[in-house]
Parts: sequence; structure tokens; C-alpha cells
Amino acid sequence: MRTPFRYWVIAVAAAALTTTAAAQMGKPKLIKNSVKYSDLGSHPVTGRSGSAMLTGSALINKDLSADIDLTSSSVINRAVAAGNIAKVQLKVSGNSGTPILVSNWNGLTGGSYFHQNVTGLARGQYFQIQGNITGINGARTDVVTFGQKAALRPDLMVSGISPSTGMANTPINITAVVQELNGDTGAGANWVLYVNSTFADEASGIWVDAGGAVSCMFTPRSFPTPGTYNLKVAVESVTPADYDTSNNSATATITIASADNLGYTATASDYQLNDSSQETATEYFDGQVVYFNGTQASDSGWQQYSDLLFAKQSGLLVFPVNATMAESSGGSGLNGNFANVTADSTSTSQCTPSATCSESWSWRQNGEFSLFLDVKTVSDTIAGTSGSFSGEVQRNDGDVTYLSAFAFCTWSADPQCPGDAVYVQNQPNQQASGTRLPFSTAATDMLQFAMTDAAGTQYSANPVIPLSSSVVQSQQPWTCSNEAITADLSLTSCSSINKSSMGVAGSVTSPPQ
Repeated sequence: MRTPFRYWVIAVAAAALTTTAAAQMGKPKLIKNSVKYSDLGSHPVTGRSGSAMLTGSALINKDLSADIDLTSSSVINRAVAAGNIAKVQLKVSGNSGTPILVSNWNGLTGGSYFHQNVTGLARGQYFQIQGNITGINGARTDVVTFGQKAALRPDLMVSGISPSTGMANTPINITAVVQELNGDTGAGANWVLYVNSTFADEASGIWVDAGGAVSCMFTPRSFPTPGTYNLKVAVESVTPADYDTSNNSATATITIASADNLGYTATASDYQLNDSSQETATEYFDGQVVYFNGTQASDSGWQQYSDLLFAKQSGLLVFPVNATMAESSGGSGLNGNFANVTADSTSTSQCTPSATCSESWSWRQNGEFSLFLDVKTVSDTIAGTSGSFSGEVQRNDGDVTYLSAFAFCTWSADPQCPGDAVYVQNQPNQQASGTRLPFSTAATDMLQFAMTDAAGTQYSANPVIPLSSSVVQSQQPWTCSNEAITADLSLTSCSSINKSSMGVAGSVTSPPQ
């Protein structure tokens, strides 16, 4: 049984931080997207002869064909393609190890790259590549050989767009989850948010390991007016190319309300994920079975999410701030403590001849929660000082959370905006996948948020989220296809897939003030 879905929360340092130095520990550690959080899937294999190198892979498509991709290079500079791949031979082996299919491509003049779509190669089946490479060692032809097992292409699926409610003119962190379903090969991609079919934000260069799951956080420019907006989150430019592009995007709506006085919107969800599949691949030569491979996989996991958005359209919030968050459901609870929170970055401008406008941002992690604050202040020599603020307390799904360009610029306090694409670990200080509260239709999710600023002003929000059933299921019955590879060799492939996502979800908005 594979269990690739490891879900949960943002978690960091110990609770009850009291000093400025300790409070700094609550700042999330930003990691460049170029540093993969995990890479356990299949990889291209490299063979060598003399100074010549040949790197390649065979990835199986949804139509059961396979793409052979090869690149030649020199040991002097392995990162740069070099030479000419003059000949390629592919040998596919049966269960006994004896080649059952041999293909040759001769007289090639395409340079350092070779691509060929082939049939007759099944998942997990061993193959051997032999390539003749010229142009590396003078007039010499180098013969390079390597072997590998064929793997499925990565299959990225987007789901879990949250929250479903928000407030006008306040930053809202929109999150989604992407899973790699096939379990063989990891993939890179760009993660894009569209609002009402218009590009709104992007996280570039994300990575999802084979069988893994990650979150992405978008912070699009504030929704200016109340109403319902259409959201679409898509993974684009998937590399290696995606196995099934039909699940590369998901859609949802978000209802934006006005934020008069102190208001909030809160969302919570919990899903149990169960995926099972069965596959067989049988090759026949002259009616006799020469290769058989059967696989059964059962993937299970869970994802739980909660989010509290709050805002006050007329009120000063003075740093430093102390805040607490408690969440309880079904008799169990979680707590977070954010002590001595200061502004991470501040932008100041002369907004009128008599007034200076400033906006400050802060982001902290503690317990299993992440706190975001956006504070606006107007200092007017005639009208006095006024302000507004908004914030969010959030838990996320997946191993890591990738930041979009706008999320990075809003919350990172990095002067090099947008700078390098980054992510944060969702469980930076613990091995387990976090705490799962017992959400159910017989229970509610209760959030209790309290905050006190440097002036002694106290704020609170205490939403109670009703939870109702939510079920998504899909099935592919046992289906077989037959393919004639040569006059003597044929392949029969059969598969069945069952996917279910069963759980509870709910949202609530504060009553008008």
C-alpha cells in the first residue's frame, strides 16, 4: 500500500514566545523553489563511454505509447548537450530477460537530442538503450549503453480551492492542493490563479514529488467590491509533460462581503481520500505470453483545512501585537500563540498634501497556525490619525506551501520583489503530519481568535462553522485494450480506477455590524 498523501498544517516553534528574539523564530523560513523538498520518483539514467555520455528515459503516456528521450553530452561539461546521436537501438525484455522487441534508428543527424514515440513498452518493463555518439572524441564513434525500467508520466491533479468567502478590499490568501497521482515520476510546473477568467497571480517553478501533495498560496490584489467571483487554479507548463491534462485545473467561487466594523468569514473542511487502481500488461509473441506485469495500488490520506479572515475598516492597530488562536471540534482542540508580533515591512507615501499613508505587513507561524496581518494607517496633520486592518489565520494541506509572486511580495518582506520563487515547510519542526481534529456533521468547528495591540485595544472573532457532508467520487471500470506492435508481438493492457473524496465542509460570515 502506498500512502503518498501526507497532509496538514503550518507548524513551527514552541508556544508562549515572549521575547523579541523568540518572536523572530516565528517567521517562516523561505526556501527557494530550485531546492526540491523531496525527489523520490524515477529519474533519467546516464551511460558513459570514454568522454561521451548519454542520458535518457522512457515515459508512458495515457494512450499506452512511450516517449524515448535521449541527450548526449561530454564529461567535460555534463550540463551542456554536445555531439551527435548517430544511431539508437532499443531492446525491450520479457519476463525471462530475453529481448522480445528490437528497434533501430540509423543515420541520425539531429544533433544531441533524440525523441521517438514507440509502442510495446509497459510500466515497469525493462529496456536497454544503445547509442552511437559522434563529435565528442574527434573522429571516434562512442557506443554508450544503459538500461532502465519504463515509468508512467506524472499526473498532476488540482483540488481543494479555499476559502469560499472573503471580504472586500482586504488581502485574501487563496490556497489549492496539487497531487501527483501515478506515483512513478515527479514533475515541475507553474501554478496559476485566474479570477473571472483573467490572470490574477502565479507561482512559478513548483515541484511535486512522485505520489506527493503540496499546497500553493496566492494573494491576488484585493477584491474591490462585494459579489461572487469565479476562481480557476491550473498547473501549466508541466515538465515532464502530464499524463492526463483533464485534471490539471479546478474551479470554485468565492463570495466577497463588505467589511463594516469588525467582520469575519471562516471556512473549514476535512476529507478522507481513498484511491485504488489495478493494472495488467501482457505481451504475446506468436500467441505465447512473453511478458506480464500486474500492479495493485491503494493510496489513502486525508486533508484538513481551516481559515479565518477578519477585518476592521475603521480602527488603528498598533504594533507590537499579541494574538492567540484556538480551534476546537468534536471535543479536541488546537492552540496557537503569536507573541510580540512586529511589522515585517512597511510602505509609506504622501497620499495627500497633509497626510502620510503607510501600510505594514506581518507573517508568523506557531502551533499549527499561520497568522497574516495587513495594517493601514493615515497620519493627517489636519484630520488626525486613522486606520484600518485585516488579517488571516490559516492551516494548509500538503508537505509544503508554494508562494505565488504576489504572495511573496506581500508577506515575505524581501526587498527583491518578486525575487526567487519560494515555498515554506508545512511541518518544519515535526515528523508527523499534524493533528486531525474530529470534524463531523454532528459537530461544528469553533474558532476563537483574540488580539491585543500595543495601545491595549482588544479585538476578537469567534465564528462557529457548521459542517455538512461533501462527497466526490469517480470510477473507471475494468477496461482492456489490445495493440498490435508487430506481426508477431501484441500488447493487452487492462486497468480499473476508483477515487473517492468523502468528508465535511462549511463556512460562515459574521452578521452585519
